[in-house]
Amino acid sequence: DSSEQELNHSDKMIGIITAPSESFEKIAKFPPKTMDWFLPVLILCVVISLTQILVMTNPEIAYQTKQKQQEQLDKAVLEGQITQEQADQRMNQLNNMGAIVHVFSSVGIFLFVFIFFFILCGIYFLLSKFALKGDGAYASALVADGLVSYIGIIHVILAAIFAFAFG
Repeated sequence: DSSEQELNHSDKMIGIITAPSESFEKIAKFPPKTMDWFLPVLILCVVISLTQILVMTNPEIAYQTKQKQQEQLDKAVLEGQITQEQADQRMNQLNNMGAIVHVFSSVGIFLFVFIFFFILCGIYFLLSKFALKGDGAYASALVADGLVSYIGIIHVILAAIFAFAFG
């Protein structure tokens, strides 16, 4: 029916979770929009980055990480790979790099998620094009997989909640 209106983005987001089949049927009737895949993947990256920072700033996890780093440095001193002074210096550097580590970690998350997303969508596109003899465009695969990122966001949030709740 040509009188059917296109869903707005919030309706698509809610529909993917509550009624995925009907939502995708409606979405497929209109040309793919960049915002339909870019926004959910961007939000997923932000949520993953924030979760990573929250987990790494958890005192218990931070303590365990420092203990492992100290053990590795102590082992290197015992094996004669570095001196005790060098080990102390490296430990001080590691202790002073907190914010820088979070920035590089977040940049890595954004790069990895987007690269993985584009590769996965390419595989989906090729499978639908050749194995299923479909006629969709790569942009349609981006939208289909991008909107599913909203489910991934819920997964990451729940995993973080359980990680904090159960240590």
